Amino acid sequence: MNKLIVSAFMLMSFLMHAQKNKNSIINKTFIAKTGSVCEETPDDNSCAGTEIYLVLHFTRKFVSAEEKQISSCGEETTSPIGVFAWKWKKAGKLDIMSNEGTFLQNLSLQYHNGELTGKEINEIKKISKYHFRESIN
Repeated sequence: MNKLIVSAFMLMSFLMHAQKNKNSIINKTFIAKTGSVCEETPDDNSCAGTEIYLVLHFTRKFVSAEEKQISSCGEETTSPIGVFAWKWKKAGKLDIMSNEGTFLQNLSLQYHNGELTGKEINEIKKISKYHFRESIN
């Protein structure tokens, strides 16, 4: 009988922790730097560099994704990637049901202890890791 009570308590704790994780990213936006570009120019151009960011905004059932580019002189451009369904998997992993050919296709996400991290394996098997920060936007 004691084993049954302990087992039930452990199961309830696990389920409450999973729900807490899910609720902690709902209606929040996360951003991570995913790359940078520097153009070669014939003259001195302070705007030749660009940093590239992935922005993810989570709602209860969907995540909207966009690419944000910020030039070295502060100009911003945003390109939508799409809106996709998402769900929790085991151990804090998130599954985004993205289309073929999007950046998200090869990106695996994990949410643990209030931190969202990502890992991408590209076509030549190079692994890139991303640390998302919560955006106030």
